[in-house]
Amino acid sequence: MLPKIPLPGPGKTKKYLKHFCLDRPRTVYRGLGLLITFVVLAIVLGIILHDKLEFQGTEVATMVVAFGALVLGYQQWGEARHEASMEKYYERLDIANRRREVATHSVFEMMKSSIPELANEDPARLMYVYVELDNLEYVVGKYRLGFMSPGQACRGLRTFQRRCLSPEFRKIALLRVGAGDYGRDLIKVVQRVHEIMTEELDKLAE
Repeated sequence: MLPKIPLPGPGKTKKYLKHFCLDRPRTVYRGLGLLITFVVLAIVLGIILHDKLEFQGTEVATMVVAFGALVLGYQQWGEARHEASMEKYYERLDIANRRREVATHSVFEMMKSSIPELANEDPARLMYVYVELDNLEYVVGKYRLGFMSPGQACRGLRTFQRRCLSPEFRKIALLRVGAGDYGRDLIKVVQRVHEIMTEELDKLAE
């Protein structure tokens, strides 16, 4: 009997994701912090300069808030460019994966020496695991940039967890991310999922 993967309780999705090393860096929330800072600064300067200069407090506040909006807009523009680059990368990766599927055996023969531990594995199985890893990497990247909700990220994570109920899948996934070309964020998530899923299955086997 396979273990059930528990759903996170109400309001605990972010904590659940963090438990599996899937977290957002503080910089994701920087935009809101900047906006609040500029609004507070505008109010304070408006009060101070209203008495000392000929400027009206509302004029000062408007200028500060406008500058804050400009800074925030530039940050969001940069993040949008980052997201667009990420989308383009995964589009190209999908094209490469599709071409690889067409010539699975010949490509596998060429690349199998890169991970000797997987040299005897079925090429179709390897391809399936690689695609699932790419899907999880996409979820991790989008969530950390702030372009995916915790609920959607949790769905992607739980899909990968279900795949990891297979010992063969877990083994291949762990070996593949250890090859060196995946990012640190994905590696930590995969290692954590592998560790927890293995522990749960070992308990059932006792």
